[in-house]
Amino acid sequence: MMKRRLLVILSLVGFLFLCTGCQATSNALRSATSNPSSQPSMMGGVSALIKMLGGDADAKTKAKSQLLKMGASAVPALVKALTGSDKATKLGALDVLGSMGPKASSAKAEVGKLRSSSDSTISTAAKAAWNRISGGPTSNPS
Repeated sequence: MMKRRLLVILSLVGFLFLCTGCQATSNALRSATSNPSSQPSMMGGVSALIKMLGGDADAKTKAKSQLLKMGASAVPALVKALTGSDKATKLGALDVLGSMGPKASSAKAEVGKLRSSSDSTISTAAKAAWNRISGGPTSNPS
């Protein structure tokens, strides 16, 4: 199962590299393929996908799709992204966690902290994600 997931990630990242040619995607590919036979490489692949959440719209969509397919196994890395400084990646991680719904319940505490962020974009996204993780409404996150 892990090898299958790694192959899916590598295929996605390779495709993005060919389509966009951007440096960020190239770095993500290098990260994901650094050691294809080990568990740390799998986490490197997840990290590469999370970094792509801060990229262009196409990269975000593809990364989100793959992270959602990975399900709960991607939650720890997504939670880690919530503590990072990159706003676009943080927003992308909140979006993915919210889309996972209750499957991302282990992220609830960290998402909950961001509901009171001084950045209104982050706090609004965190409220929406928290509601979806809690199984509540998907709109009007106040």
